Amino acid sequence: MPDKKRRRALLALLGAVLIWGTTYVSTKQAISQVPPVTLAFIRNVLACLVLLPFFLRDPGRRRRVPWGSLALLGFSGSFLYLSLQNWGLYYTSASAGSLIQGSIPIIIAVFSIIFLGERVNIYRTLGIILAIAGVAGLVFLGGEVQGGSRPVLGNLLMLVSSLAWGAYTVLNKRFNLNISPVMATLATFFFGLLFLLPFTIMEMRGFNYALSWLTVANVLYLGVAAMALPIFLWNYALLYYDASEAGLFINLVPVFSVICAVLFLGEQVNAGQLAAGAVVILGVLVSSGFDIRHKAQESRAGGQSP
Repeated sequence: MPDKKRRRALLALLGAVLIWGTTYVSTKQAISQVPPVTLAFIRNVLACLVLLPFFLRDPGRRRRVPWGSLALLGFSGSFLYLSLQNWGLYYTSASAGSLIQGSIPIIIAVFSIIFLGERVNIYRTLGIILAIAGVAGLVFLGGEVQGGSRPVLGNLLMLVSSLAWGAYTVLNKRFNLNISPVMATLATFFFGLLFLLPFTIMEMRGFNYALSWLTVANVLYLGVAAMALPIFLWNYALLYYDASEAGLFINLVPVFSVICAVLFLGEQVNAGQLAAGAVVILGVLVSSGFDIRHKAQESRAGGQSP
């Protein structure tokens, strides 16, 4: 593999995780003027508009659509995940929220073990224990930190949001939808809109439409660039990196987010948060390390599971 293409793929990976890391800071600023559920609704609308042209060119769009399954995906992956994440960031700091959501790979691993019957190895077990301990420390031991009015409530909402994304991922695997990724993603956002709509209507009563240009820019960034661009960069990187290799870069998302929160929001991260966040990331690395070793063993054995 040419080194030049590998370097480009590395830059694409770093670009994707950097964008994902900045969404916490953008959301934190945006919800200072836009209500949390309304912001989630607007993000879904913009994402649907971005995906619609690709859907209209999708040759598989006329296939039979499993509406019930897609409604569940929209409920968990769009409605619950985004709205709870926004409410969590309303009450806690962007840095704390991102560190908590750094546990999402572990949550997915636990749900996969429970609901999909994936096997448990000592590395996964150790990684899960470490990550759970780290998340508990982030939620309950962070103290009154700058950037959050009710940090424990906000941290709990961020944790439930992470659980919702874990449920979305496992449901997606279990349903094994026979439709294109564009259709599945667009339908997820569409059903998310339907679930968000009544709460958005309630929030919009007495809403002040005098938004700053910074808020408008952040809303557009969250709904357009932060939804589509990182997915493109991620898919490009996967042409030259194994999924297990690329997955390790997800651990940089909370790192970038904390840096951005300190630089742009003036947040302060205490030693307890840094230590707990490091334990979460260590747990994910230990668990991911098992996946890489397992895939390498399968590759040496000709692709057959032992």
